[in-house]
Amino acid sequence: MELRLAHPSWGPRRPRSRSSGSRWGTTTSAATPEGDLLDFFSGNFDTENAGPKRESKSYLAITDAIGLPAHSLLFLSDSGAELDAARAAGWQTIGLRRPGEPNTALGTPGHPEVTSFGAIMINGQH
Repeated sequence: MELRLAHPSWGPRRPRSRSSGSRWGTTTSAATPEGDLLDFFSGNFDTENAGPKRESKSYLAITDAIGLPAHSLLFLSDSGAELDAARAAGWQTIGLRRPGEPNTALGTPGHPEVTSFGAIMINGQH
């Protein structure tokens, strides 16, 4: 079993139920046009319960809280500094370069990048 940190705008990629075989967590709001998705998540980590997203100790705290190896966790962001912090804590990272996001033009140097959630492969599946 793995924990996937997800962003609510994943659309069809978002968790459908807690019984899907994976655990999901989010570091952002789970409010979407489809409604509040918190019921689908095993954990919600924010600056109050985990720490700042640009500090690796925050990702270490999340790793400790969920009890899974850091290398099995995936963090997605459009912020290179956030991705650097997650990687320093041993996490896998993917940079998001979606149109309209504030950091799109900056890119996420040193991290694999995608322009849509549909381009992300997890366990060999899109």
